[in-house]
Amino acid sequence: MTISLMQAILLGLFCGIAKCCIPYTTGAFMFNTVIFNAVIIGAVMGDMTQAMIIGASLQLIYLGVISAGGNQPTDPCLASYVAIPVAMVSGLNTTAAVALAVPVGLLGAQLMNLDYLLNGFFAQRGDTFAEKGDAAGMTRWSVIYCGIIRALMFAVPVATALYFGSGALQGILDDIPKFVTNGLSAMGACLPAVGFAIIANLISKPRYMPFFFAGFFLIQYTKIGTIPLLLAGLFLTFLYITFTIKDYKGEAEDEDEIMAPLVVADEQAKQKFMEEESVRNVIEIAEGADVAVFGIGALDYNSTIMNTDIIPPGEYDRLKDKGGVGEILCHVFDIEGNLIEDSFNKRLVSISFENLKKIPIRVGVAYGKEKRQAILGALRAGIVNVLITDMQAAEYLIAVEQ
Repeated sequence: MTISLMQAILLGLFCGIAKCCIPYTTGAFMFNTVIFNAVIIGAVMGDMTQAMIIGASLQLIYLGVISAGGNQPTDPCLASYVAIPVAMVSGLNTTAAVALAVPVGLLGAQLMNLDYLLNGFFAQRGDTFAEKGDAAGMTRWSVIYCGIIRALMFAVPVATALYFGSGALQGILDDIPKFVTNGLSAMGACLPAVGFAIIANLISKPRYMPFFFAGFFLIQYTKIGTIPLLLAGLFLTFLYITFTIKDYKGEAEDEDEIMAPLVVADEQAKQKFMEEESVRNVIEIAEGADVAVFGIGALDYNSTIMNTDIIPPGEYDRLKDKGGVGEILCHVFDIEGNLIEDSFNKRLVSISFENLKKIPIRVGVAYGKEKRQAILGALRAGIVNVLITDMQAAEYLIAVEQ
């Protein structure tokens, strides 16, 4: 079995397209999984069964791989498009294919780092068009051109390696000593266990462990199929959440949570809470942060702080009369970014505006027409130095500043 030129081009093209999926969007996780791409590879190679067998083995080592902070330690997608076709052509068993996928996945992570570096040039060009209010130009440079470069960075090496390298690789594999291939097979057999260990560590909260072991023993000793077990698991999960939801409300999963009311009766009560060691420790942790991410809320009757009764209607009217347009961590400010002089702001048990400004990176998140003035006030206050918003709000901000 060999890889034809058309197959190599198609596999490279599909790999490039999969890598161009925008992260955190619908389907992004799916396009980066081995098992999904194994279906495409099987269709192109004309052997769906073998592609799925190899793909299922490869998927095990990536079960617990997560992109912490956007940093992807390995690339399951590239590993799929190289290791699965090569294994199919060369006759490698699944364990050896797993061992082959590991270095390829690490190479893919380095290619992504190179892509991020190159994107800096396109992002600067996109910023130039954004300053001019040219949405089309910004989209071309920040989205389309970046996508084309990323697609080519993965499609060309994959297509080239599969077409020109499969025959050479077969010869190399034939010359590899038996003890080396046996070692690769042994290492490949261990890697799925590592994947299971990682995913088990992620779900190792004591309250979830009985479900984990129950599923294991059911499938091991009753020989129940995975699909019936999955359906039973979904049903039990629904029941568990339904009958324990009240236990989760108000439960502090994180130790770094302020165990105090957000708004207190007066400034004296606030001072008392701020002197509590548990509250003071959390405030100090927040003040020492390198990055702060927070929402920018509008001050209107549909806002979160009104719907959750944080601001009583009487105080809301008073804050609006004084020019309040938005809030960050319930600190209410006007369109010029000035804190509203009002007792409400002085009764918040929270990090102060002044200390929030001392955090190096301050990411504000808001979008929509109703939050435009709130976003403008937050920018003018200097409380936000990184803004995540939509096109409508961005165009409004550019127009106002011009």
